[in-house]
Amino acid sequence: MNCDEVRVDLDPTAPADYHMDAYDFVEQWKGKPFDSVIFDPPYNLRKSRELYGGRYIGSLTKIKNILPRIIKAGGIVISFGYDTTGMSKSRGFAKEGICLINHSGDHNDTLVVVERKIIHAEIGL
Repeated sequence: MNCDEVRVDLDPTAPADYHMDAYDFVEQWKGKPFDSVIFDPPYNLRKSRELYGGRYIGSLTKIKNILPRIIKAGGIVISFGYDTTGMSKSRGFAKEGICLINHSGDHNDTLVVVERKIIHAEIGL
């Protein structure tokens, strides 16, 4: 099976194809829509500052609002975080599954949400 992959990370030392803000990547992407997207941002402001040397990483709402433009109808978004909001129905997605990952010890659990992009003529997706 052939699997094409594009990685985006702001950290210039991370193994990524594009070292830039994810919002800017989505806004500038001119290629074909993706079949699937793994959305794994820093889960909160503290994590953002820890992982990116004090730099604030943009609003999750802001990127979620434009992410649908690069995902084809029927495509999947797999979101990682501390809640199960995911992309949500309001952005044209339907939840297909939720997974809880327990890291044991005093680490917070990670919630994984799998959603499929559905077609809603009224919102133009």
